[in-house]
Amino acid sequence: MQNKREIVKTKILTYIKKLYQNNIKKLPSEENMTQTFGVSRVTIRAVLSELASEGVITRRQGYGTFISDTVRHLDVQFNPVTSYNKMIEEFGYHESSKILTIEVIDDASKTIYHKLHVPKKSKLVYTTRLFFANDTPCVYCTDYFPLSLLQQQKDTEQIPDFPKSIFSFLSRVSNHKVVKDYTQISTVLASNHADLSHYFLNEKTTEKSFLKLACINYNQNDEPVIYAQEYVDTQFIKFFSVRKKQL
Repeated sequence: MQNKREIVKTKILTYIKKLYQNNIKKLPSEENMTQTFGVSRVTIRAVLSELASEGVITRRQGYGTFISDTVRHLDVQFNPVTSYNKMIEEFGYHESSKILTIEVIDDASKTIYHKLHVPKKSKLVYTTRLFFANDTPCVYCTDYFPLSLLQQQKDTEQIPDFPKSIFSFLSRVSNHKVVKDYTQISTVLASNHADLSHYFLNEKTTEKSFLKLACINYNQNDEPVIYAQEYVDTQFIKFFSVRKKQL
């Protein structure tokens, strides 16, 4: 759950985007924003300082606070609790998703057991799902998490009730909430991956490249709870990185 400052930050970011879309580059004074958002000036100042450090806004002494052009790229960020459904909608497509596989396995690779910090041959819940943009497949995801996170194996029957995110499922049926992830980014060709070939290639599309996100997701106790491999078709979803330079 977001704390008060995070909620205010989200509202201010939405406000900033609307100003930018209307070609307004200068923010109102802190006093005016205090009245607009109904919070203290201390909270407004703290949020603006954070946004300035992220490069979203620029403060010019004696002139005011201005919106940086980088705000146009803030619609999608690497955020472990943001579902692909939401990302797809933010890029202007109709979203839908489908769970393809729900299995309990004990023969995952040594690498997966290592990343989840569980002994080899431990039982894992393995799921796959497909996300669609305007009914066209655009993201393929595989998730692994220890069965021991659930009170009973029967709880896996509830996974279809959470087609958008395995994070939501774990949060609801256990005490584990994903709060951050460690992501390794690479690229992969569909022809080198059996499932990608099956779902994305056809007579007209004989090859396609994907952005692969290999993610270790951590709970509120800094414990690894989900290992995910996400294959993203960047024709539909694009990621942007804003890097602040130190002089």
